[in-house]
Amino acid sequence: GLTENGFAVKLTGSAALEGDELKSVEQGMGLAGVISFVLVTVVLIAGLRSLGMMAALIGTLVVGLIWTAAFAIFAVGALNLISVAFAVLFVGLSVDFGIHFTLRAIERSQAGDDWAAALGQGGRGVATSLGLCALTSAIAFFSFLPTAYVGLAELGLIAGSGMVDAFVANLTVLPALLKLLVRKAGPRGGFGRAFDAGEHVLMRRARAVVAVGVLSALIAGWFAAGARFDFDPMNLRDPDAPSMRTLFALADGGHISPYSADILADSRGEAE
Repeated sequence: GLTENGFAVKLTGSAALEGDELKSVEQGMGLAGVISFVLVTVVLIAGLRSLGMMAALIGTLVVGLIWTAAFAIFAVGALNLISVAFAVLFVGLSVDFGIHFTLRAIERSQAGDDWAAALGQGGRGVATSLGLCALTSAIAFFSFLPTAYVGLAELGLIAGSGMVDAFVANLTVLPALLKLLVRKAGPRGGFGRAFDAGEHVLMRRARAVVAVGVLSALIAGWFAAGARFDFDPMNLRDPDAPSMRTLFALADGGHISPYSADILADSRGEAE
């Protein structure tokens, strides 16, 4: 009955702030994941000129991502504000493995092998190099483990294990999907010719492309010159979150200060 009598009831404090922060991160990582998938899909279509190959690579990516997420729940139990970033890292790195495999298989096919044999030769051709890449990437992520910063350590464990998942998926799931979805890596059809035409236009306008790139870099540099380091962690939170609006309202009214510390003392005299 408080609101009926003219009172406003709002929540803030550490629990409410952290809850809203988790919601914000969840939304942000979801958006980042979608953007990553869209951009990867565009790159694959433009580079491989084949819907079947694109679908095989995306399917392999999804399988590896699910494997890594399952490992994270099994090994850690939950994702935190930092370790949730493993998904975007996995998308960017795993698809590289798949591109290398697919291009080697295409190379073998164009050399005269049938598609099934080309996939086998492609796997044998890149297995060692991809294994080395997976190993070095995993070591780089596992180097986060010794830190006492739990979020970063868990990110290292999950992302490092994800490199193993990516390696296995791209040497097992990917060739199986390519066998099912692609008949042969033959001449490009109308789908590929559309991209070829676009490339032809870009090559004829090479100077214009470089000029636009340099101009955009200069404009971006002008904006970036105003970047400053913000040491206030409160500014990392969503200012429109209910808990933040309530906190700022209380601070503006002089009731509380969001920049305070609680320190435990052994006695009242020491506290004073």
